[in-house]
Amino acid sequence: MVRSFVFVCVAFALIVCLPFRVEAGLGAGVSGTFALDVRGAQQVLPQGVSFPFTLDAQGTYHLQLPNAKMGPFAVDARGVPGNLGFRESNLFPIGEPGTSPPAPRGEPVISVSPDSLVIRDVVTGSTRTDTLMVRNTGTDTLRVTNSVSSDPVFTSSPTLFTVVPGSSQKVVVTFAPTVVGEKRATLTLSYNGSGSPFSVKLIGIGLAPVPVDITPPTVISALPANGAKDIKPETINTVGTVIVFTEAINITKIQISVQAGDQKLSWQPTWSDGDTKLTLKPAQGSELGFQIEYKVTLSQVTDRAGNAAKDIIITFTTGSAPPPGSKTVSFSVPASVSPVKNYF
Repeated sequence: MVRSFVFVCVAFALIVCLPFRVEAGLGAGVSGTFALDVRGAQQVLPQGVSFPFTLDAQGTYHLQLPNAKMGPFAVDARGVPGNLGFRESNLFPIGEPGTSPPAPRGEPVISVSPDSLVIRDVVTGSTRTDTLMVRNTGTDTLRVTNSVSSDPVFTSSPTLFTVVPGSSQKVVVTFAPTVVGEKRATLTLSYNGSGSPFSVKLIGIGLAPVPVDITPPTVISALPANGAKDIKPETINTVGTVIVFTEAINITKIQISVQAGDQKLSWQPTWSDGDTKLTLKPAQGSELGFQIEYKVTLSQVTDRAGNAAKDIIITFTTGSAPPPGSKTVSFSVPASVSPVKNYF
């Protein structure tokens, strides 16, 4: 679109020229006629009268309207080379006769940071966002008319915005992978500058979903086993009670209680093997006696995913005291030996 200036002449006995800005697509040296329809309270020109014009080397249109009073008018481009397509809104007063036309309007210049965007490690079925900054380093308002990705797994917002010179606009890019692996696309920004469109490279990496743990923990083995009888007290006092779980336990929540009848005992817990193995040893003063039923209760047992198990209860009974004069042999089980139910 070429900007130029029409000098519209109106005469009150003399010809008076008033400058008007128009937009058209003709080149220098073109001549022809305008057919003008003059509207207003005082219409002194016949409808559809044609008047000559010329276009000089500077791109200025010269148009004479002799013996006419000025009023609102529309331009009909019939007979004009190139079909100028003028309409009333194309004509704007720009100054008094003899004034210079205004300087040409500047141009927006787009700058995007970063010039490429990588969004990593997004689980399929979920989304993650990152940000682009669109800056206008030009001298006219930047008008982005569309922002579209070549792959629908990438979207941007906003898609339509303006940026005055020297300012910037944040554009949020969302990556929503549907398959595992790398995705590449181009984000295209259409705008009102000579360099339009502007492209930004997009890269996204999709990951497989992590399996969701919905199973509560259970006990693999317990020593002594639940319901065991004739357990030697010296063995528990030395080795302890060992409970092994199917998965790691949230040890910050579990509650442990050991009783002999109605009496609560103090036993020391120790966790090992990635918090899957619990060893309980009687504290000093809480050693096991003979022919006593012991009850170990574990409550608020949850795994690290938050799945809760029912309370775990293990009971066992110690054996009778050895006959007078018999020898008692104490032993310990090496830590490297895995517990099994038939130790006792």
